[in-house]
Parts: sequence; structure tokens; C-alpha cells
Amino acid sequence: MQLNLVEIEGFRSVAKKLTLHIEPNVTVVLGPNDHGKTNLLDAISFLNEEKKFDAETDLNWDLEGEGEQFPHLRFHFSLTQQERESLRNLENELRTAKAATASPAEVPAEELTEPVEISSSQKPFRLDEVPETAEFYRQGVASALSLNGWTNFADEVVTKLRGFLPRAEIIEPYDKISDSVTAAELAQGNNDFMRGVFYYAGLDPDNASELFVQNDTTERSLQNASGKLDATLKKSWSQGEALRFHLNHQSKIDAIQLKIDDPAVVRRRVRASHRSAGFTNYFAIKTILHARQQAHRAASYLLLFDEPGLFLHPSGQFDLLQVLETLAKPDQVIYVTHSLFMINKSYPTRHRLVLKTNEGTVIESKPFVSRWGSVLSALGLSLSGTILCANEVLLTEGDSDPIYVQACFQRMIREDKINLEINGFSALATSNGKNADVMLRVLSEAKPAPRVMLLFDGDQGGKEREVELKLLTEELRASSHRLDEKLTIEDYLPGGDELYASAVGSYVAKLLSTKKNSVNASLLEDARKSLKEWRASNKNNSVSTWSEEFGKEVAKLKSAPSKVGVAREYIALLDEVPVGDLDKAATKRCLRLLEQIAKGLQIPKQVSAPQRIFATV
Repeated sequence: MQLNLVEIEGFRSVAKKLTLHIEPNVTVVLGPNDHGKTNLLDAISFLNEEKKFDAETDLNWDLEGEGEQFPHLRFHFSLTQQERESLRNLENELRTAKAATASPAEVPAEELTEPVEISSSQKPFRLDEVPETAEFYRQGVASALSLNGWTNFADEVVTKLRGFLPRAEIIEPYDKISDSVTAAELAQGNNDFMRGVFYYAGLDPDNASELFVQNDTTERSLQNASGKLDATLKKSWSQGEALRFHLNHQSKIDAIQLKIDDPAVVRRRVRASHRSAGFTNYFAIKTILHARQQAHRAASYLLLFDEPGLFLHPSGQFDLLQVLETLAKPDQVIYVTHSLFMINKSYPTRHRLVLKTNEGTVIESKPFVSRWGSVLSALGLSLSGTILCANEVLLTEGDSDPIYVQACFQRMIREDKINLEINGFSALATSNGKNADVMLRVLSEAKPAPRVMLLFDGDQGGKEREVELKLLTEELRASSHRLDEKLTIEDYLPGGDELYASAVGSYVAKLLSTKKNSVNASLLEDARKSLKEWRASNKNNSVSTWSEEFGKEVAKLKSAPSKVGVAREYIALLDEVPVGDLDKAATKRCLRLLEQIAKGLQIPKQVSAPQRIFATV
């Protein structure tokens, strides 16, 4: 069962109805502090049937006295075919059993010699009669979790349907893990990390008090448990096969501690809490979740992370993104953050922006449009900070180039055409050769220095800049790539000529319109027709040249259309093109360029968290 959307109204800071669309894997909720991000996670946690509203804290303050109607939460799920088949089979089994036990007296005597018509409640259910979706809701302070519809099914089927509901688990931020625990500290609700370790070791943390007294018997028990722990962890984390995990007594304080044998450390065993940030976060999160899952068994889980990586360095937050990707393979993950480094640039459409207005908390479902301007503004950041802590930096000529390159990477990842981890990647325009010279030197002096690549246009200006910077790029060992003869980045876009012409037409129409954001449909058609005609005699020239001519000659603009303005229109249009519907020839050209950039910057591939983390500890 997969959560598709949540509607929230009258809950804490959410006064009016707010709809949060949920991704099948990872959903990212961005926003400043104190704007209601955590409230969204808490609302989702009311999927857990044992939770009860508190009128004092959960009812929106402006709705006092309306506790019968609010808070109002609605959860919309889609069912898998396997789940629907299971429900259909159970319903039919119950109907068959009911028909078999029916008394002959229930059938009128005069009808016994005639064909008996089967009632609708006894006919077998077909799969197409089982709904593909299920909707649960809570309405009012005293409400329980209720199911909408499904009235034609037996109570046992509804009970089974409820069993498919995922359990919501909120994971709070933490700055360190405790890898030592006493019997009192192991109680439920305390030290989930060590409770998870005990479960992994085959021990019941709720019935382990005798283990904390050190004697020959408990030492052997911990030795056996260490073997179980080691074997269990190796099944999940094959990249850590050189590590050995041990549980030992700390007799002075009647505690049990976790230590690790690492071949890289000769003199002593090490603690998990002293490992790298990436290792600690993956190990801790996975272990804490294991403890929660053992305490609350469910068909699946909604993993709700409140400001994950809050205490991590940016490089650790980049690693954490891969941890969350790995956790989202079996379960859905939703996390809220105000950190720029927890934005997943590989998948921009997963992000939602939360803001607090005069009407309470509201949500913007597409903050990635218009170059993330609303997100950066909300987080108090500027675009100049985008190369901060980047591992791979591409220096381009024009201001529109970084917009296009980033959008192309994201779209090709979305199309499954390329497998790259671009959260450490950043592109920056340099305008002219002197700026590029300075940026190269500044980046080379950083500690640690990122890998740097220069991208030159294929026109005369690009050739001259390449010659101008040749000695410096060789000295600093920076890679470079020049586009094909006469071409610019606009010629490598995956949407082809038609989409680019639409972007130019759309931007020019907005410039000419008296109404903000109004688009003249005839101008869009004029742009497409103009580019098609121009292309017939300019096959080897850049479409950026056409856009200048179209703006001046056809649209009668005083100057050429802004390349940045056109780029913003283009990425908005690109997002609307369904996956698989891009121009095939244009996509190939785009991929060739992206592969050159990835090779020059050595951009890593996306891998599972265990592989990545254990390979770098």
C-alpha cells in the first residue's frame, strides 16, 4: 500500500486545507524554521491507529470550539495488484463459506425445484471490482482512523485492508550515538540504537537484564550474540566484511558496549560512535529503525525524518542523501529540512516548499521551477552559494549555461539514461576569460580543492577563451571541453528544436504582454514555424543565433531575448514533457555532452548507501 497524498486542515499551524503529494520513494519538504515542517510529519504520524488528538496542542488555535470538525486529515493510498488479489480471494472465501452453511429453510419451498438466483452478496468478486485505492481519514479531536467506502466487503476483509497500512515512524535528529547501555537505559523508548543492536544480535532487549551481570554464563551469551550480530550485519553490509562487531561487558558500571575490530586500526578496537559521519549515520539510522520495526511490526513503514543530518558537515549530508535513497527502496521516506545540502539535485521534482503566511502554513509543490528562487529565498540563501562544498565544479561561459546543464543532468537521470550522483556537482557562469582565470585560481586554492572543468562554446569567442586559459588549465590540471563547431549549449538540449522554439516564443510573448505571465499562442506557433524555416538553410549554426534574429526581426524587440529568461521558460516546459517523450536525436546529443562533463569531472555514479559508506570509512 503506497501513500499518494495527505490532506491536512485545522491541525496546529495548518489552518486551511493543505495538500501534500507524496512520492513513491523519497519526498523532501523544504522550508525555514518555525514554518510548520515538523507539523506535517506529526500529522502523517496519525496514521498510527493508537494515536489520539490533543485538543490543546493539535487543534488550530483559530478553530477553537470547532473540535467536532477539526483537525481533519485525509490519507489517500494506492493498492498493489497483489494486495487487491489477496482481498478479493478472502472476500470470495467468506462468501463461499457463508453459502455452504446456509440453511435450506432460508430458501422458500416453492423455489427449490427452480434454478436458484445467487444474491449479489454470494456472487464471486472479480478483481476489477476491488478498488485500486483506499482512503482513510480523521475528523474531529475525538476521532479515530476511519475508512471511506469499502462497504460492500466483509468486516474480515476491511480488517485485512487495515493490516496493509504502513506504520509511520518519526526519527528525530541526533548529534551522536551511545554505543554503551545499562539495563535501565535499555527500556522501551530509550536508546533505540542499542535496542536495535540487541535485536540484530538475537537478544530481546526487554528481557535481557540478567546479561548485564558479568559471569561465565553471560560472557558466553555475549560471545554467541556477537557472532549472531556480526553475521546479521554482514548480510546487509557486504562492503564492511572486513569489520567485526563485538558486544562486551563494562563491569564497572554494569553496562554492555558495542565495539568494532577494524583491520585499519591495529592497536585497539574502535567504537561505532567514533567512525566517520557517513558510517555513523547509516549504521545508526538502520539500527534505530530496526528497533522500531521490531517493536511495531507492520506490512511496511513510512519513515519520517525531522531535520536529518542537522549536526553533520555538508559532506556528511551528501552521504546521508544516499542513506535515505537506500532506505526508500522497501519503504517510503519523507524528510523535512532547511539545509541547502539536503536538497537532492538529482531529483528536483521530489521537493515541496513549506511557508507560513497570514493564513497559516501553506505548501508550494513545484519549488524547483524558476531556478529554485523561492527555495533559496525561503532558506535565506543566494545563488552565489551553490558552489559551496561542491566536489565537482563546471565553469561555463554564459549565465544560462548552468541552468541548462543542471536541468539536462536532472532530466537524463529521471529518464534513466544516465546514472550519476550530482549532489556534489555545481555549474557556475564566468562571463569572460578574466573571471574564469580568477575562479580557477580560487577553486584550486580551496582545501580540499574540487575537481574543476571548463566548458567552452564552439563559436569564435569560445575558441579564443580556450586559447587564453590554456596555460592555466594545464598548470592547474583542470579538464576542459569545447562544444562542436559554431554550437552553444542550446544545441544540446534534449527537447529538440520544437521545445526550444516554444521556450523562446513563450518568453517573448511575456515580454510583449501587458498581463503578467500571459502567453500569446500565435506567437508560440510563429516561433516554431520560424525556427523550422531557419533550420533549412542553417543546419550547422546555433539555434541561439536564431533566437536573436527572431526577437529582433519577428517580435520587433529592441534587443535579443535574454538567454536566462529563455532558459527559465525552457526548464519549465521541459518538466511538463512526459518521461519517454523527448526528441530521440536531441537526447543522444545531450547525453554525449553530459558524458563528456561526467568524465572530465569524474562525477561518481549513484550506488547504495552500504557500498558508498563502507568504501570510504
